[in-house]
Amino acid sequence: MSGHLRGTIVKPAPDSGDFYVIWSDNSDGPVAWGSRAYLTPLLDEADRTADRFDRADATGSSALWPTTTDPYLRFGQGLIYDQRGWLPRENLAALCERLTADQTDPCTDLLQPFDDETEVRAP
Repeated sequence: MSGHLRGTIVKPAPDSGDFYVIWSDNSDGPVAWGSRAYLTPLLDEADRTADRFDRADATGSSALWPTTTDPYLRFGQGLIYDQRGWLPRENLAALCERLTADQTDPCTDLLQPFDDETEVRAP
């Protein structure tokens, strides 16, 4: 079975072992998570290169474009989640764990409001 998922491979933390998240910029959220062996066959064939996981191990994501002046997706940063708020990087694994248990969990307590807002946006 050929995989079809596309997205950035994100590692929650340098010490998160063999745990990765495929993050979709289209949906602003995780589309799959788990070990390298689990995720590799789910990826689109063009994205199944080992260097993508190696980059995630080294820098926090498989993205080619982050630089030291633009550290988006690097360790220590966060992600916009579902256009509802900012997901601190340290909450990424917890988000995946909660969504594994309940796909309808809004996970609002794991998010921070955007800089110009006082509350996380409702789902």
